[in-house]
Amino acid sequence: HLACQLLIVSSLSLAWSSPLEAMEKDDPVSNPIEFYKDKGHPLTQGFWKGKDLSERLTAIRKDIEDITEQLCLSKDPLGDLMKLNLGRYRDILTCSQCDTRASGSLIDAHLSHFKGAWDQEKTNNIGCTNTSVTILSRGLTNVIAIKTFMDTEETPHNIQEGLKELLYSLVAYQMNPSPSQLKMARIYDAILCPENSLHLIMEGANTHDIHHFLATDLAVSVVKACAQYLAKFHIGNYRKNKNLIKGKEYLSHKADPYHKTAYDPLKDDNELSLRVGKQRPHLKTVTARNIIQLLSEEEQAQFVRLVERNRRSFKGNCEKIFRFLKSLGATRNHGFYFLTKTHGDAHGNNFFYNDEKDLTNSEGTIGADSFYRISMIDYASIIRTYGGIGDPAEDVGRFLGSLWDWAARSGNERYSDYGRIIGLQDKFLQAYLQIITDEGILSSEQQDKFHTIFKENATFYKFRFYKAIFNSKKDEETKLRLLR
Repeated sequence: HLACQLLIVSSLSLAWSSPLEAMEKDDPVSNPIEFYKDKGHPLTQGFWKGKDLSERLTAIRKDIEDITEQLCLSKDPLGDLMKLNLGRYRDILTCSQCDTRASGSLIDAHLSHFKGAWDQEKTNNIGCTNTSVTILSRGLTNVIAIKTFMDTEETPHNIQEGLKELLYSLVAYQMNPSPSQLKMARIYDAILCPENSLHLIMEGANTHDIHHFLATDLAVSVVKACAQYLAKFHIGNYRKNKNLIKGKEYLSHKADPYHKTAYDPLKDDNELSLRVGKQRPHLKTVTARNIIQLLSEEEQAQFVRLVERNRRSFKGNCEKIFRFLKSLGATRNHGFYFLTKTHGDAHGNNFFYNDEKDLTNSEGTIGADSFYRISMIDYASIIRTYGGIGDPAEDVGRFLGSLWDWAARSGNERYSDYGRIIGLQDKFLQAYLQIITDEGILSSEQQDKFHTIFKENATFYKFRFYKAIFNSKKDEETKLRLLR
């Protein structure tokens, strides 16, 4: 068992004699053969600067790099990844000397050699059955995050989902257009305990996510910083991939969210019901299939009109973008819209903000509304838009939707009046669109057309985010407030 511990923590403990010293070391120079290129980023903790992939993940690095090169040539990148030898990966990641029945604690068994790196431990369930995240922090700094997937009778394939997330995340990390500017939390190691659990060991991301700051005086600065981050991420990937975008793949990618908001009155299994009928204010279980019934009949009719108008606008906009790609090609420098890679799940809980007043980089003190203060997590979903076929409005719409989701939650009434959230939404959009303008990727004549289409599409994806909330386990009152 000791040998197992030494193997797992060797690359974490050899770099410095003490993990506490590691916090204070600062070597911004990156080695070209290193997987991670963010040593010089102000949010990369000293503890992590000298660490790259673990021995286990290094053993699969070549597969990750090879599949990344093939993605642009493949018609089914997700399928290609799943065809990789997951059995071999299981062998590589399995801790042969670890028995979860005897160890009692992953942390005691595998991280004992740098116990001084943290003084607090907190475990949270994250909404997925038998999936949790343990945060190891030192003072106000989150040092290590451990995401655990467990197989049970209820979730017999959870470990396989965790392996998929690991592979997708490592590929997605390499899609960061500028690691020195845009911080993405590192994945260091993965441990497969032979009985029933997989653990992903990752870099801790700051202390609080975006939602934490919405009730503070920093709210405006935080949403502006996140807007800048997303704009930089979108533009950076657009510049790298604009010659690869294909119209048919784009249209296929957009068809799925469009059809999942469709309603056929002749069917009973619609994912979203738009049938106007008698109000039923006391539903026991509320989902997208019946939430309309919480409203009065007049409000139901209004809701139906809003959804249908929103879908028409989105469909028309997608057709315009497709025709542009087909007739002019993606190599044209200036057009009325741009496509790119997207996060794909860009809500406020997947972005963290660092509020240190004296945070600095080579240019001096970092402003409160700077994208340098943002860290992005849970980015495996980037791979869905590997070919640059993503609509930037999807990330923006989801983020804006998450502002309203936060406002609808019980306990936030004091800070979540309609005017305040509208104001934060407008600040976000202004900051995002200003970066787009400054980067000059759209002609000045096309700016107004872009803004119109972009905002309409963002509204569509905001509604798509609401639909996911309606199907979540949140309480009925929160869903109703969000609906209203």
